[in-house]
Amino acid sequence: MDHRPLIDGVDLLLEVFGAWPSFREAQVVRLTLDRQGSGNSGPTLEAWIHLIEVRGGVDADGPSALRIHALAHLAFYGVTSLGMGGWCERNALSGLRIADASQHGLHGFDVEVEFVGASGVNAGFVCRRVEIRSVEPCAPDGSRLLDREAM
Repeated sequence: MDHRPLIDGVDLLLEVFGAWPSFREAQVVRLTLDRQGSGNSGPTLEAWIHLIEVRGGVDADGPSALRIHALAHLAFYGVTSLGMGGWCERNALSGLRIADASQHGLHGFDVEVEFVGASGVNAGFVCRRVEIRSVEPCAPDGSRLLDREAM
């Protein structure tokens, strides 16, 4: 699926991974909810997701030694109908589904989002807009760059 029409800043992910990542084995490191958001954005959900991609084949040590670790900061604006559960210390995903919701007749809500949980968090909601705010290299535990951010 081409996510470009639905997501602002999708090129930030494409520059690092070359394609839309699967979000399989990704881990949600942090979530924030803001009932007002900034400007006229309405309720906002921000997620910091540690993405891991293995490239190449298998060597003597097992799966490819080339692993890409990146921390993606996603923002979802105008969030409504939020359902979430399972938050824990790991929060592994088996996928992140972002789909066009405009055909469902939800006036003003164009994007349907599902955090497909593997172990821990799972969430679903609709929103007006999705933005990838940043994608930065990170340590294998996903925490290095979060430590630099004001929390």
